[in-house]
Amino acid sequence: MTLLKLSIVAPLFTFLAACGGGGSNDNSEIVVNDDPDQTTQTTQSGACATAYYSELAGDYEGQIMYGSDTATCNWQTNLTVSTSTYSLGEILIDEICEVQAEYTSTLLSGDLACADVSVTSQLIEPYGANTNVDELNDPDWPIDGSLRFNAELDADQIYPVGKTGRVLYFDLQFDGNGAAYFPPNNDDNFTGTMTRQ
Repeated sequence: MTLLKLSIVAPLFTFLAACGGGGSNDNSEIVVNDDPDQTTQTTQSGACATAYYSELAGDYEGQIMYGSDTATCNWQTNLTVSTSTYSLGEILIDEICEVQAEYTSTLLSGDLACADVSVTSQLIEPYGANTNVDELNDPDWPIDGSLRFNAELDADQIYPVGKTGRVLYFDLQFDGNGAAYFPPNNDDNFTGTMTRQ
């Protein structure tokens, strides 16, 4: 009977040793949610784990100001940039990283024309699908990303989006060092920077 038990247990130990106990030394994976209170963890791999997307993702906060002869506005702004591996049904395509952004503001002070904004949109950015992994690990900063609105903003209101009038989308520039702001080609009446927390 003892011989029978040993003949069953020995192959089991061999199998576990070969599997390495489930550990991984794959440096291409980055833990996104390592909260010990949660039973599962979300990891990013492939394109989303590269230096470019790892730098881009995060929570940004800051104040945006607008000042002209006709109005002044001051907003507290929040930007959340998140990445996820592109999926086609249940199939994950590791080479493509999708980027989503949520941008909201709270008006701290200003004239009647000043208004808040809230938008959740895909962040259109210059890298994206079919970019070589080497380029994604050595990106050319700064980069511009565009967020698009579902509907045109009121042209008579002033929003913290870097331009006034008829607005369907707006651009943010990311410097690669944790800061986001409006690109130089925007209305220079807007100033301010958001920094990644």
